[in-house]
Amino acid sequence: MDGTRTPPTTHKEALRRLKINAQKEREEYARKRRSPVYWMGLLASSSWRLVRKIICIICSFVWRYTAGRWIYIKVTGRPSHTEAATLRFVKAHTTIPVPTVLAQFSWRSLNYLFMTRAGGVPLEWTWHSLSDLQRQKVVAQLADYVAQLRRLPSPDDERIHSVAGGPVRDSRAYEGPECGPFRDEQHFNLQLRNGLTVEDLSHCCPTLASVHNKRHPIVFTHGDLAPRNIMVAGTKVTALIDWECAGWYPAHWEYCKAFWASFGPDHTSWAAFFPQFIPSFYEEAEADIRLWEERWVPSVRV
Repeated sequence: MDGTRTPPTTHKEALRRLKINAQKEREEYARKRRSPVYWMGLLASSSWRLVRKIICIICSFVWRYTAGRWIYIKVTGRPSHTEAATLRFVKAHTTIPVPTVLAQFSWRSLNYLFMTRAGGVPLEWTWHSLSDLQRQKVVAQLADYVAQLRRLPSPDDERIHSVAGGPVRDSRAYEGPECGPFRDEQHFNLQLRNGLTVEDLSHCCPTLASVHNKRHPIVFTHGDLAPRNIMVAGTKVTALIDWECAGWYPAHWEYCKAFWASFGPDHTSWAAFFPQFIPSFYEEAEADIRLWEERWVPSVRV
């Protein structure tokens, strides 16, 4: 004999050994539960979790009603230097109300963006309670802000990129953290198709070929204009926030992304106002809706 353990030779023997092992585990667990040490350890672990939760609540409360009244800290696992550069760029070249960047740095695999806290509340909290006249007042301000963005000259007539000239973050174009930059609109459309040709996707949208063969001007785009990112006090827009998707994109992209970015019970009433503050591209929006219904979010970075 070589001293090695032979495996069970029958199904019954295997079941018998499993039952024996299970019984031993139950007995060991029962023995531990009878020990005062087990209960002391369980109590200590539970107490520490409770203490940590209380500390977090206290710190959050103290921060919110002291420095947090004026400072907002955005913590993400994604790079935040581009959003910081975008906020500075928009503040310097438009009259759009945006938070002021105070500091931006990375620490322990996380990115921290310190900025002034925007006043008011998200529009998604109040949109349902606003009258049509009040909604018109809000939308009129948004129309001015979108127009200002689209007048910002692009440093390149064809390239699609962020303020920093590099990759863009767009949750519609790529499921990963960043994609691009794109050399032109054709390259960008290939990303939206997940690397497929228009012929591969003609079954989901007959007009896709004509839409993706168009050429649009490249304009500055917020890329996530949804009620959750529009801060208001009554009917006054106090800030546009969440600029991490912004950059220079084809002219129709703001309109297309507005459909992608908005959701919830108020989506229909909100979407009805898109043409009043974003230049409309109906054919492009219809094709893009059909495309993301078919492909959802592209997983291939082209």
